[in-house]
Amino acid sequence: MGKEPHILLAHPETMAHGLTLTAATTIIWASPTTSTEIFLQANARIARPGQTKVTNIVMLHGSEVERKLYQTLKDRRRLQELVLSLVAEGVN
Repeated sequence: MGKEPHILLAHPETMAHGLTLTAATTIIWASPTTSTEIFLQANARIARPGQTKVTNIVMLHGSEVERKLYQTLKDRRRLQELVLSLVAEGVN
């Protein structure tokens, strides 16, 4: 088995605290989480002291709702407010 690629597949809640993953360069979100804290902490695992490489955070979405959820997480707003407003708007 070669040296590349190195892949760690994990649920964000298992990655949010206590890990330093400075060998990593990319995080891929398969779906948004409902916790801003988990989102920020899981992303912070690769952006730590000792990181020498450019890092990327990729957020896959399958709908406009998921895209808006990611934007809310990035903006550190409350998800509950967004979900309620999306329901009120009738966004699918």
